[in-house]
Amino acid sequence: LSCCLSSVLSRFAVSQLTFREWLLMELGVHPDEDILSASERQEFHYWALYQHYLPAPADAGGCAGDLQEACAVVIGSVLDFCQRSELSNCSHLEKPKCSVSHLRGSPEIHGRLQEMVLEVELERRRAPPDSQAAKKHFLFRMLQGRVKALGPDSAEGERLLQQQELILQTRILLCLPPSLLITTRWKGKEIALDCEDFFCFVNTGLKNICSRGYVLSYDITAHFFRGLLSASLECNRPAQEVTSILSSCQARCPMLLCSAARWWQKLEPVLCCEWKRLFTVPLAQGLQRLGELQRLVKSFLSSEASSLVSDEPWISAAFLHFTIQQQPTSVKAGDTLKRLGPGAEQILACLLFFSVMDFISARIAPQEGMNVSRSLGWSSQIARLLEEQGPGWLAVFHAGEKEHSLGQILHGAVSDQHQKHLPVAFYSLLFTLHPGDLIREQTFLSVAIDMYMQLLRLFMDGTAVARVDCTGSYVPGKELEDPLAVIQAARQFLVRAIPQCPPGSFSHLRQLLDLCGELDPELKATLTNCWQPAVEESLSDEELLLF
Repeated sequence: LSCCLSSVLSRFAVSQLTFREWLLMELGVHPDEDILSASERQEFHYWALYQHYLPAPADAGGCAGDLQEACAVVIGSVLDFCQRSELSNCSHLEKPKCSVSHLRGSPEIHGRLQEMVLEVELERRRAPPDSQAAKKHFLFRMLQGRVKALGPDSAEGERLLQQQELILQTRILLCLPPSLLITTRWKGKEIALDCEDFFCFVNTGLKNICSRGYVLSYDITAHFFRGLLSASLECNRPAQEVTSILSSCQARCPMLLCSAARWWQKLEPVLCCEWKRLFTVPLAQGLQRLGELQRLVKSFLSSEASSLVSDEPWISAAFLHFTIQQQPTSVKAGDTLKRLGPGAEQILACLLFFSVMDFISARIAPQEGMNVSRSLGWSSQIARLLEEQGPGWLAVFHAGEKEHSLGQILHGAVSDQHQKHLPVAFYSLLFTLHPGDLIREQTFLSVAIDMYMQLLRLFMDGTAVARVDCTGSYVPGKELEDPLAVIQAARQFLVRAIPQCPPGSFSHLRQLLDLCGELDPELKATLTNCWQPAVEESLSDEELLLF
């Protein structure tokens, strides 16, 4: 009688609440504290979801028979509940009984969500190819809509809210079947895979919550690859489709391949086992290639291979970078890199880029355990090797304008926060070198001034806050930790370097002056006065009056 009364009272309460209100209330009920038994709770949830709220009209708090809308309300409610739980005082230190499961809400609701989302995805895949339902992945559309609703991340508060939202969204995705990350579409008479929605989710969201700035967590990386294999079951040629997606990652979502390189030793056995379970054909060439790169890098570092030649230098560099990191010291690795010899400039430049990203990570996220001095020292070793072969390392700090160029691919693989701190890394690295020869390179001055102006904007925006008051005197080979000291030293360096730059450095003088703008009129005057003869040769009298 007691159980029946509880069920009747629960159903009566449902009739008084909207779908979202009921979900938020139900998410707060932990199974151990519920008066309903497990079977009664399951029956109650099925009745509330499928018999009451799904068919109920919208003005009565229901979903009017729209399963997609029902899923969106469930996901939004789960995320709102988790946000509230995270922001409340319910911490493990203050309330030891408050477990992670309490913070995430009722596991029963999560189970119903998995069922509903899978049913919606099956409906989408059964829809006619030209229908609206088949064109857009509702899950990512809904998740991205929530992030946009938080507003631009120009202020620190909004940025932190977006980061928390994305972390919670990632938890939701990890609770859903991995194949839901991938879309299938008809391409002619065959089914093809489409990952554009997930690529967009990574490029606009996930990359900005990565602690290292260019590597996703193992969990979401493995979830994507497992989903890729599962979704390819629908394809006529699964191996070719998987390889095609991995090839498109290079330009469309390079962070995924960086993450694969970071976790490959742990990821490869999982994927090989999954492939054998799903297919009888040989492993997809795209996956084989990644495994071969890992083995080639190991062979090179152990001196078994004399070279590291690859058609994809930046992916090879990523594998090389993460494998070297697992070595006890980078001293021997520096000697090993010399065996790369001429023709390996691109691999070295990409390796320097990843090392610079680690240096930035060590500065902005010291809790992750990265060592600032070691990262900068290793970057300096690579830069010296590149200096012996030319000014190749300058390109690391400039994305370039050519679409899908190596610079754009690398810069597209890192977080916005890491991009903003590139100027700090540039001058920190420069001050560990002896840039006498570098100054004479024609591209050096434009890169150095661009980095200096970005450094000033970074400081003025409040992203880099000075911790101590420094004189900012520039000592070659000395690491400068204080942001204000880096700015002062960079300015002193430029004032001394400009008179030593060759005339070819001023071929784009107007662009250099525009870079200085109103931020540093004295440096602008130095540029104009020191090379007035060169200016007069290249500019008309009317243009000179503008200065």
